[in-house]
Amino acid sequence: MKINKFLSLFNLRIEKISKNERIEDVLSFLLSKLKIDTTLDVGANEGQFAKKLRNIGYKEKIISFEPLSKVFYNLKKESDKDKNWQVVNIAVGDQDGETIINESNYSLSSSILPMSKLHLEAKKNSNYIGKQKASIKKIDTFIDSENLIKNNLFLKIDTQGFEYQVINGSIKNLKNIRAILCELTLVELYEGQRLWLEIVELLAANNFEIWSLEKGFQNSKNKQILQIDCIFLNKEFKSKL
Repeated sequence: MKINKFLSLFNLRIEKISKNERIEDVLSFLLSKLKIDTTLDVGANEGQFAKKLRNIGYKEKIISFEPLSKVFYNLKKESDKDKNWQVVNIAVGDQDGETIINESNYSLSSSILPMSKLHLEAKKNSNYIGKQKASIKKIDTFIDSENLIKNNLFLKIDTQGFEYQVINGSIKNLKNIRAILCELTLVELYEGQRLWLEIVELLAANNFEIWSLEKGFQNSKNKQILQIDCIFLNKEFKSKL
């Protein structure tokens, strides 16, 4: 483009701005239209996702799950400012009991699963620095114990390779969950993890369809996309949109 050639003299250029909505815009729309009154925030870390929901106008109940004690301490401090934000110091998966969390130097990379060499290459200083015992519970167990069966539920899953197990632990209540935001991994970043296609197939078998996608973690060296964020919609509630 001749204009860009001229602008390059001043280190400027014209770029086309995408009209595609951000995933936050899609979330805001779905949370409103689906009348979500309870969000299950699995893999909360220090509450980044919950705060994002508040920033887009969601005022209903949030229940955040975080197993690492030091990270949970910061999460609890954040949630104390919000009377409609509950936090629970447990891991979530497909069993009830105890598990071991591998703690990463970069807390967002902590996982129940061993970290792969590819992850370490793509994210420097994400190596594991310790292990921590934690309680683990199924979403199905939690929903039953908290009597949330009749709530309008939204499920967010960001568990560093453990997403499939979280969904498996929610099977009984998937019919009651109106939409899911799940991190999908395209290549093995954690040893033994289930990749994107298996998760898509599992949710498709339970009446969910892909509704929105956004690029996530990317290898800065070779530009390969390693993870994407995907919103799944329960087809049972499609008529509400």
